[in-house]
Amino acid sequence: TLTRSPGNKTDTFDVTVRPPLGCYDWYVAVVESAASVLTSVRTGAVYQLRIWVVEFDSASAAEREQTASLPSAVSQQLSNQFHNLGDQPNVTWVDSAGSRVRLPDATYNTTNKMWTVPLTTTQNDAGAFVLEVHGRGTAVLSCQVRDRDVLAHVRKFNVSASALLSGTQTGMAAYSPRFSYRVDQCAPNVVLSPVPNSRSILLSQTALQHAAQVVQLTAPDSSTNFVVSDVVSVHANVVVLSNTSAVWYFSNSSTFTGTLS
Repeated sequence: TLTRSPGNKTDTFDVTVRPPLGCYDWYVAVVESAASVLTSVRTGAVYQLRIWVVEFDSASAAEREQTASLPSAVSQQLSNQFHNLGDQPNVTWVDSAGSRVRLPDATYNTTNKMWTVPLTTTQNDAGAFVLEVHGRGTAVLSCQVRDRDVLAHVRKFNVSASALLSGTQTGMAAYSPRFSYRVDQCAPNVVLSPVPNSRSILLSQTALQHAAQVVQLTAPDSSTNFVVSDVVSVHANVVVLSNTSAVWYFSNSSTFTGTLS
């Protein structure tokens, strides 16, 4: 309502108020002690979520490829604007049962112009989980940051570099169309497959969203005359059936070695 003087004349008109558009996104990078971005994390370990505001039309190549560990100059400016207006990301961890656990409040890093949130996994967290990231609805130039769901992959098995097969066998393309796989029912992000005519298995712990590992197995009895016929994940073990009808349980250790069962 607008009131004019003199005469106390009143003019009435309608005003349409629209919510700000979601023009920006939350960028989330998961890092450990090193600055490299992780595609999956280990159970029972502590990580850092690095979060900043990004506009993908002006993002860096690393941000567009989801490999950035630090914000670009443009993203730093955007993040600092939202921080100065009181915005910050809030992160909720959604577990396999659908329960929501609020992570600690984000801390703003004034040097790199980003927020950090600690993430601690437990021994029972193997699987794929959702991280819900949302802000306070603050707008810059009539635009706010869109809420975002991030899929976090928690590894069930740890494989050392010494267990990896050397050479060019780094993915599953060479094994098509005979590729068959087993999905862990308790941790659906864990996918296993025998590599045909070899002592190796194909292991993905990100539901095949990223490059899988080819792991060469070492038999507990030092036997080299075997071929993996089938492989499956049971509880905390990888169960391997060989062409000699031997069955081995490879426990969750730094290397895929175990005891003859």
